[in-house]
Amino acid sequence: KENEREREEKEKEMAGWLSFFKRLKLLFKIGIILSWTVLKRFFLGPTAPKWSLKLEMLLKVMQSFRNDVPVLEKARASFERTAAPVTKPVTLRPHDIVRNDGTVLPVEWIYPEGTPTIEESNSKKIILYLHGGAYCLGSIATHRKMSSYFAIGGNCQSLLVDYRLAPEFPYPGALEDAELAYDYLIETCGVSENQIVVIGDSAGGGLSLCLSLSLIAKKRKGPAAVVCLSPWVNLDFSAELSQDLKDGIDREIVEKLHKQTTLNTNTVTDYLPEDTSVFSWFAEAYGGPNLHHELISPVYAHPQHLSLLPPTLFIVGGGEQLCGQIEVMAHRMKQHNPRFECEIYQDMPHVFQFMGFLEETRAATKRVIDFINDHVEEKNDKNKNNNKIEASL
Repeated sequence: KENEREREEKEKEMAGWLSFFKRLKLLFKIGIILSWTVLKRFFLGPTAPKWSLKLEMLLKVMQSFRNDVPVLEKARASFERTAAPVTKPVTLRPHDIVRNDGTVLPVEWIYPEGTPTIEESNSKKIILYLHGGAYCLGSIATHRKMSSYFAIGGNCQSLLVDYRLAPEFPYPGALEDAELAYDYLIETCGVSENQIVVIGDSAGGGLSLCLSLSLIAKKRKGPAAVVCLSPWVNLDFSAELSQDLKDGIDREIVEKLHKQTTLNTNTVTDYLPEDTSVFSWFAEAYGGPNLHHELISPVYAHPQHLSLLPPTLFIVGGGEQLCGQIEVMAHRMKQHNPRFECEIYQDMPHVFQFMGFLEETRAATKRVIDFINDHVEEKNDKNKNNNKIEASL
């Protein structure tokens, strides 16, 4: 027994040293990257005109790890470690929505300081937030801070949904949970559809569109508005553009956009993996063989369904790898839906709103809040909200 204890102690000591050297190696690697970035910028200028030194250093570090072969458990744990604490005054209240099979859907209410709870509020304006993470990663914790930006800026409650993830729960798991949360707001909380704004980033942005399309298919009333931040709208990004997508779009634009549908553009100005097989794995884990279904890849939605979508705003980074497929979706939306708006922020990476220090993040947040106030049935003091936007970041 003493020998076993000694061996265990030695193994623990060895593991501790290995962990120390791994961290030392990581710090050394990051130090080299940051030093090289500063020197390169000094002599050659920024990688992209709109990049500050802080943004460039951050993205160069993120890019150095993006081609590591991801193991799902490690990728999830790594993403969770990026969760930033909410530093602004908000009240967080977890809640469980019970599914028909008795399992629960975890959600979290975010109440900015001075905002009444859902039970106390007579004039409700609600954000239903669907997080990103390629349908396989992410949680309430990873997106709590970004969701709070919009809750504080809009002076309203936000419901953050911890929907089921693939591959354990492929399509339609995430969509069913999104619709369950939507029903909870209406049936349990007494909120009108005209008071709900659905916001999502990346996969959550695509899911926000899919939720609205699902409600249309069921002839149900959709939300007051939808906001998509860098939405993942085409899970079969390597596919040829179908004739349906080409119809009504100028041939020159089709050719231009077709070159951008794959992920081999904007790799210099984004942090997403360069290896398209990583995206293929995530896409197939969630969508299986049905990647052209409009409730999985909304870029393939029927024109009539697009025309029935509520007022929709896209916020896109001009330097992100998904920009090409988002532009295809934007052209289709503009063709079929007069209530669609899209803003592209030059040189910005995928879901740049995670980076609260950027002026572009402040501008985009203000744009989202103004869009919400323009479409939700509630009297709003816009000047008051503008002050809250500055305070939220």
